Amino acid sequence: MLESVGLDPKTEAIYRLVLLYPDRRVPEIADRTQTTEAEVQTALQRLVDLGLLRWSLDDSERFLPLTPTLAFQALLQHQHAEILHKQQKFLEFQAEVTRLTAEYSALAGPGSRDELRHLFGLDAVHALIETLGERSNMECLSFMPGGAQSPMMLDALRPLHESMFNRGLKVLTLYLDSAWNDGPTFHYARWLVSMGGEVRTVPMLPLRAVILDREVAVISIDPDASGNEAVQISGRTVTTPVVALFERVWETGTPLGHVIRRDEQGLTAQEREVLRLLSHGLTDEVVGKRLGLGLRTVRRMTADIANRLDAHSRFEMGVKACYRGWLVPGLADSPRIMARLVDPPDSALRYE
Repeated sequence: MLESVGLDPKTEAIYRLVLLYPDRRVPEIADRTQTTEAEVQTALQRLVDLGLLRWSLDDSERFLPLTPTLAFQALLQHQHAEILHKQQKFLEFQAEVTRLTAEYSALAGPGSRDELRHLFGLDAVHALIETLGERSNMECLSFMPGGAQSPMMLDALRPLHESMFNRGLKVLTLYLDSAWNDGPTFHYARWLVSMGGEVRTVPMLPLRAVILDREVAVISIDPDASGNEAVQISGRTVTTPVVALFERVWETGTPLGHVIRRDEQGLTAQEREVLRLLSHGLTDEVVGKRLGLGLRTVRRMTADIANRLDAHSRFEMGVKACYRGWLVPGLADSPRIMARLVDPPDSALRYE
């Protein structure tokens, strides 16, 4: 019944029990719902994350329910805001594609063999990349967001990459820093390097795309950048900005096998990106999706940053991050930044 707001049936049952009997402890809840205590703890933490429960101020082992009307109103508002944001992003991209199509059609003139193509489905996208890859003779530039890559996708890419290496193409690939937490992705990247390719990682990537010979690009346009929906653009007039973006990001990347660098404040690029995204008001879950990290990893990194700042709340972390210059905006922007760090919709600073 409440799956639409992120509650599975087991978590919903536990939530309903806590609503009726707020004094029940974990062992009693586990017995009444026929679950393990570990499952109850996980469910209760999920309910805290969603803002449906809070820790008792008097007893650290108790959870208290918030008024359902207020709690679910905040959840619904948050989901509505996310839907509106995705719709707006899609409309902006749609308008940009329309503009590029019109400009390219005017520049290419009648009878041009180059077209803007819209593709749906991974099979169609991969088939197009294979066809274009076999026709290329200079280089292949790839943005590969999402952290861990699907083993099936890696297996599908291997023959194409082998063909490119055999024909002497230059192959440059950008992954997220978080990709090294996944064994198959890491081994595939090492294989690319062993074959003569180059691989670098960055904390966050702007899009999923493959650019061939700087003449044609296949760009994902689905919201999660998984590659299920893409467009092909052709001709240097429209691919030049995408190539320039790749080169700019490539310059900031860390080559495979190199130690992740820390800046003068002792932050890795990934840690600084976590702090920057939180300062923009993004939730822990959205930050994790952007960086290819799990929710627990994001929270662990946030807690580690707070520990290094000797901060005991998100507010204090925001204050100290601003004064130490860990956030890019100047101190004039610090009240806005700190307000966003204080109480993001789905998270709170915790120490394990």
